[in-house]
Amino acid sequence: MLMCCACILGPMQVKAGTVQEAPVMEVEEVGSISDKEIRLWEHESHGYSDNCIQWFHAEADFEHWQEQLEQKHVEFLLLAASFAALRDVWKVLASDQYSAMEAHVVYAKEHSDMYETLCVDVESKYECCGIPFLCKLLPEETIADKVLLWQQEEEKHFAFDQYVSLQM
Repeated sequence: MLMCCACILGPMQVKAGTVQEAPVMEVEEVGSISDKEIRLWEHESHGYSDNCIQWFHAEADFEHWQEQLEQKHVEFLLLAASFAALRDVWKVLASDQYSAMEAHVVYAKEHSDMYETLCVDVESKYECCGIPFLCKLLPEETIADKVLLWQQEEEKHFAFDQYVSLQM
């Protein structure tokens, strides 16, 4: 016999003056179908649904990976800009007009050099590890515009329609 699940709405039921939790699913008899037909139906439907679920899960994983990659590119750019700004601030503070004490000037120059080293290090790692298309950013371009162009190019290679037409 084929059994069907019917959802019960509402989290609670009142029975004999006590409050009990309602079951999430209730099994009901639908009709008389042989066990062989039930197994055949389960095999066909589960095989199809598992493939669909696996496909959509893989697609979601791929999109999550793309988002993380885009975020890493933006973080590299923000970090490089932050280090460059801090380097410039410490260079200004290292000038003689802000401090007459030699120790303050030396301290500011050390920090300026430290941020210069960090800036160069981040930029070299970005050029080494980043996607070349996203790394080559012109002064009039924004990273958001570059990412949109990159997504459009990637969509050509990984379009959902392309794979659906191959399967049919």
